[in-house]
Amino acid sequence: MERKLLTRSVIVLSTLGLVITGYVFVSSLSPSERAKAESEHLINITGLMPGELRVVNVNERPLFIHRATKQEHDDLRLLDNHVWNKDYSGYDEKQDIFVFWGLSTRLGCHLTHLPKGKSRFENNGAVWMGGYFDPCHDSSYDYAGRTIKTIMYTVIGFNAEVPNLKPPRFEASMNHIFVHGYER
Repeated sequence: MERKLLTRSVIVLSTLGLVITGYVFVSSLSPSERAKAESEHLINITGLMPGELRVVNVNERPLFIHRATKQEHDDLRLLDNHVWNKDYSGYDEKQDIFVFWGLSTRLGCHLTHLPKGKSRFENNGAVWMGGYFDPCHDSSYDYAGRTIKTIMYTVIGFNAEVPNLKPPRFEASMNHIFVHGYER
């Protein structure tokens, strides 16, 4: 009886040891955070039409690439007085594209793209100019990645000043963008 118990214990502990060793081995094969931060990605933007958003997975994070229309540029100028920070850091003028990580700057939630249309505040005449919405924090961002502060131009509301969306380190050429890793 004791021999059977000892044999079963050895089998269970050996199996557990193999599972743990296998997990550690498989985990060691995935790139480290440092390797991800230093990685470089070439992304083809051929055929990206004005008004189109392309979402690309880079190191398991969504990257938003948007080519603005003339109307969207006009709307961004209109929103200049209704954002917390007027910075256009994710914009490449040569390719006329905006490039941002598709994660909120507060909780890291995946953002939702919402095209231009009516706000959920229809009773006060609020208008949504198009951009991104953070469902975790109720923050709204325009196509330039700027956090909107005025309730007249948000989707659902606002809580307080929230940083603009983070652009990656990137370089744009005629048909590609070259993204340099991911900074936290």
